Amino acid sequence: MSTTTSTKFLKSLSTDFTKLLFNAEDYNVIIKVGDSNFKAHSCILRARSPYFHSALSRDWAMKEGNNIIFEKPNISPKIFEMILSYLYSGTISLEQEHPTTILDLLTASDELILLELFTHVKEYFFEKHNKWIRQHPLQILYHTIFRIENCLELQDLCLEIICENPELVFGTTAFTAIEESVLISILKRDDLQMDEIDLWDYLIQWGIAHTFNIKSSSNFNPSLLSQNDLLELSETLKNCVPYIRFNHINIKDLPSRLKPFEILLLNHKKISSITYNNNSLINNINNEITSFPLDSKIIKLKHVAHIARWIDHQEDKNNIRDYRRLPIYDFKILLRGSRDDFSASTFHKLCDNKNATVIIIKVFGTREIIGGYNPISWKGGFFGSWMKSQDSFIFSLGDGENNLRESSKLCRIKPENVNMAVFCANMRGPCFGYRDLWMPNFNNLAINCDSDCNYYNGKIIEPKNFDIEDYEVFQIIKRE
Repeated sequence: MSTTTSTKFLKSLSTDFTKLLFNAEDYNVIIKVGDSNFKAHSCILRARSPYFHSALSRDWAMKEGNNIIFEKPNISPKIFEMILSYLYSGTISLEQEHPTTILDLLTASDELILLELFTHVKEYFFEKHNKWIRQHPLQILYHTIFRIENCLELQDLCLEIICENPELVFGTTAFTAIEESVLISILKRDDLQMDEIDLWDYLIQWGIAHTFNIKSSSNFNPSLLSQNDLLELSETLKNCVPYIRFNHINIKDLPSRLKPFEILLLNHKKISSITYNNNSLINNINNEITSFPLDSKIIKLKHVAHIARWIDHQEDKNNIRDYRRLPIYDFKILLRGSRDDFSASTFHKLCDNKNATVIIIKVFGTREIIGGYNPISWKGGFFGSWMKSQDSFIFSLGDGENNLRESSKLCRIKPENVNMAVFCANMRGPCFGYRDLWMPNFNNLAINCDSDCNYYNGKIIEPKNFDIEDYEVFQIIKRE
């Protein structure tokens, strides 16, 4: 017998069993789902579903006359009708269904231990609704997916999307309603692209909403909280506070954004004391809050982590998951244009002979963040000279706020141009390649800057000529 003939027999079998469902004269099971009653046959249910095999056993089943009565209040009638049709016919159609319906079906098929259906629905959801998944990650986690062991891949994808695009959750009306388990799963992640102090502020908002039943806590004044209120808030946040990385918080934020919650922090043993003299932190006994030394008006810790990966040649975008780990490099500020001035002479005075440096530029008008890494020392010279490097690169971080995976761009020196990686001259500021990224105006490095694609393997900004709002130079020091 050919395979084709067998397939036809299976199709007719499916059709006949479907008739049995819709003309269930000899049914012996009534399943109550919401306001709907479904008639079925125990032999088919038990044969097709391990769940029903146990649920319809003599020990579990309730009888009403000759029929077994079974209630399933946690599944909607529509979803159960789809499942019952699948159990009888072995077929299911998802093309016209909304993603939320497919999620409900996924959850129900897991509960009823329908592995074949569960696998099919999950694969279909990934393949056909990827865009919707990326727009609604929190909704998917809420759809009890977070509690399904077989959905770990989908859970991780949703958490990854939230970490790459925190604005989808943080700052939205849905944020304060988020479940603690979901919030903790986000707080644990290394790839969350958010400043730690901002994360702390959001955690306080969430805690206030859950402690005092305030629907909108974003404008709540913490100074209104009494000592007892703070202790209640501390109890609410006891499972979350351990995942805040206080050593990532800039010391300048301690007085205004941590001091109001000193009792809470003391209660969680995150600090022993916070004492001030002339508004400056002078004592932190157990030293748990020791800030990463980043003094920048342009970049944040997540950008430092991103650039550090490039320095170490770890630019595989699919593996960038460490925005909240302290980088192995210190970024020591050498120069800030708005503070020190924009002359080439100041650049050479403050930045020459400092070994590896990173230039960070905020472009005027667009607020794009671009820059370059020079692993060797800058130096002066009347006529100027080319410097050799195999490891130098130029880059763009987009506007610095959006998903760095998607918006950043890295351009390394071409192998044939390593002898002309950077150009050093008294009359120039930092210059990479041949106008790949140049700040050439001696008196004012903020104007008439250039960026083209010549010696490096790409272009980091349009248009070719631009002015800058500010720039910073950091000495790169590997931590012991």
